[in-house]
Amino acid sequence: MQDIVPPLSSAPEVRRPNRSRFLWFLMAFALLTFGLRTQFRLVLVKGQSMAPTLASGELLLVSTRAYLKAPPARGDVVVARYQGELIVKRVVGLPGETVDARHGHVHVDGRPLLESYPLAGGWLDIRAGFLIDGSYALLGDNRSLPSTVLVHAVVPEDRFVGKVVGSLHLWPV
Repeated sequence: MQDIVPPLSSAPEVRRPNRSRFLWFLMAFALLTFGLRTQFRLVLVKGQSMAPTLASGELLLVSTRAYLKAPPARGDVVVARYQGELIVKRVVGLPGETVDARHGHVHVDGRPLLESYPLAGGWLDIRAGFLIDGSYALLGDNRSLPSTVLVHAVVPEDRFVGKVVGSLHLWPV
């Protein structure tokens, strides 16, 4: 008895792409991209007002949803809109407090603020001011910059873009 062998085809077998796998990948990519864009934002540091903590050229990962359940806390590094620009600063004063700086040292309600993060000391002086409800005092970590550089600001919470949750040093700007 003879075995029947099918004739060999001269054309190679063509595999069709698995459409369901492709659609699954496309859907996962879209969800991930949308999720990242609604939860996080990338911001590039320009300038030295946050040195030595952050350097010019660092790329920051900013959580845009960080303050949905809890208000900003003292010591948080935040990105906020101030006078039409994005600024990166540290929260030093909370609503209802009186904040000032004397010779580079921050005082809250007349008492020196214990700052455990790295600072570039200087002689920065800021007049005492009372923070109304919803307003926060923001200050750069570099207290040695000249008065022509934006080192501090009072910003309402609705102007916060988010909290800095990570950074990557790319190149000097």
